[in-house]
Amino acid sequence: GAAKQLDCEEALRIIAEMDRRKLRLDSCVVTTMMRLARHLPNARDAYRALSILDRPDAFMFDDEIVLNTVLDACVYHRDCKHLSRAVDAYSSRKVRASVRTYGLLIQACATLQRTHSCWTFWKEMVDRRGI
Repeated sequence: GAAKQLDCEEALRIIAEMDRRKLRLDSCVVTTMMRLARHLPNARDAYRALSILDRPDAFMFDDEIVLNTVLDACVYHRDCKHLSRAVDAYSSRKVRASVRTYGLLIQACATLQRTHSCWTFWKEMVDRRGI
């Protein structure tokens, strides 16, 4: 599809068509857009792909894979606005985190300069989860 060919315009056109038909975002759409954003060579197009996270339903996930792709794309592009929302969404959703997720959360908090949160996630990973 559009994401495999790194065609931001086509991907955004498909999402606009979903909106026209009143279809909600699902985890597959968010994950695909984040993978697209992560691999786009043009920063302007990457931020257009990341703009899907401005939607009210973009953070309605309880899926670790979606969270990881959102964190990864936002850390890569240093998108602090969406990164902050993603970290907050994790805290309110209680996705069961893997080592990869904890690593991304710690990177996210470092990017956001939330040093205390870095340590909080580290302690949660080591002490509470035993990872």
